[in-house]
Amino acid sequence: MRELSIVICLTLTFVFAQTFRPGVQVNDDQGVCRPFACVRYKQGSIYAMWQDLRGGQYNNDIYFSKSTDDGYTWTPDVRVNDNSRWEKLAPSFMVDESGIIYAAWEDRRDSLEGSHIYFTKSLDGGNTWMRPNIRVDDVPTCCFCYDPSLALSSSGIIYVAWRDDREMFWKDFISWSTDSGLTWAPAVRINDDSEGYRWSPSITVDISGYVYAVWEQDLSDSDGVYFAKSIDGGNSWTRPNIKIDNGVNAGVPAVAVDNDANIYVVWNDERTGESHIYFAKSTDGGLTWSENIRVDDGTPGGKAVPSIAVDSVSNLYVVWADTRDGDCDIYFAMSTDGGNNWTVPNIRVNDDTVFSQHWPDIDVDNEGGIYVAWLDGRYGPYDVYFSKGTITAIEEKGNLDFGPSFKCYPNPFKKSISISFLAPQLKSIQLQIYDATGRVIKNLVDGQMVTGFYNKYWDGTDNSGNILPEGIYFCKLRYGKQTQVRKIALIGH
Repeated sequence: MRELSIVICLTLTFVFAQTFRPGVQVNDDQGVCRPFACVRYKQGSIYAMWQDLRGGQYNNDIYFSKSTDDGYTWTPDVRVNDNSRWEKLAPSFMVDESGIIYAAWEDRRDSLEGSHIYFTKSLDGGNTWMRPNIRVDDVPTCCFCYDPSLALSSSGIIYVAWRDDREMFWKDFISWSTDSGLTWAPAVRINDDSEGYRWSPSITVDISGYVYAVWEQDLSDSDGVYFAKSIDGGNSWTRPNIKIDNGVNAGVPAVAVDNDANIYVVWNDERTGESHIYFAKSTDGGLTWSENIRVDDGTPGGKAVPSIAVDSVSNLYVVWADTRDGDCDIYFAMSTDGGNNWTVPNIRVNDDTVFSQHWPDIDVDNEGGIYVAWLDGRYGPYDVYFSKGTITAIEEKGNLDFGPSFKCYPNPFKKSISISFLAPQLKSIQLQIYDATGRVIKNLVDGQMVTGFYNKYWDGTDNSGNILPEGIYFCKLRYGKQTQVRKIALIGH
């Protein structure tokens, strides 16, 4: 559906400023945390999960906590796994729209001569977790499974990818569950038949249910970051796999996808002699990729283990571990133009500047909130720390152009449509729905709004709550004296 802009405005240039609060310790048992720390935001709650050795050196467990007051305080830690025998490592988790939490991790409960991928979920916000835990992979006991990555589709399918050694070389495999994690499909290999080792798979799912995977590949003549996708729910994957980077020793990739199915990948590589963070994107489903763009500002010092998030208006956010200041810190950059340009200078997330911080993870909301967790060494052994960042937009000159920040998705739509936009300054904003005759049928916003990104929903009803018929409608956004309109189509309830 083509978008209709009634008013074309001149461009307004903005400087986007990011500020991060002082870090807050998440875990309640001092100095027991190990890689990895994960963070997710959903509907006003912030969730954190990590690998924890409070049970002893060889008895790592997976622990969880959450905050309902914007990250200032955190609930008592809860153990996620049901069996504390031997190692539980490298958690990955997601939260769906109803608040159900799904988690997967590497687990050695079955044998010290092998490891497997286990799964559980919580229906009550993380207070309790499903027992018994469920094994996801289908490899023999003597095989090793590493590096799980979990993703959710909008239809409720749970995907978990990992690497294992069932074949001669390490390869990446994926399984999925269509019954909320009770049973899992036989594993399917993601990679093609080329030789070499695969590491660090990362997966995501777009609004259409297409699954995207990236990984680090060690080949004698062409190592680097590779990509594949599945359009049939994981049953088959594109061949041959596509190489994304043109660097040296590229690895530890992370992938994200926006509401328009644009795919974004970040990784670290050493093409300049020391490790930096690079980015590439695809706007055609992964068939072709942009040039590699450096995310960090080039300050000397190694950079590694990036994490990426994208909001509802396709702004991109990246964090990574960075040694520019001596000890390792967590740094941040964002892009508002699809990854072509990034924040300069980069922003340090952690407030402690004496000790080392490692393994960051990031999530964002649709109103300018940035949520970062990492491992922090300020008190000796590592703890999980959290900080929230906020975005402010400072006007420089010119007139407003809502541009790509004003989006209506999905379009056409059934039941409800998401309407996202940027409020650059504290000013009166009006958001209304019109029918084809020009009559206002729904008022969504009418008043002053503080600077930030906003996301509103329209459920296809009028101001009286009556369900409207299928047809063409118009969404009008007015900011001061400036207006833009999007044409939208309601095709059912």
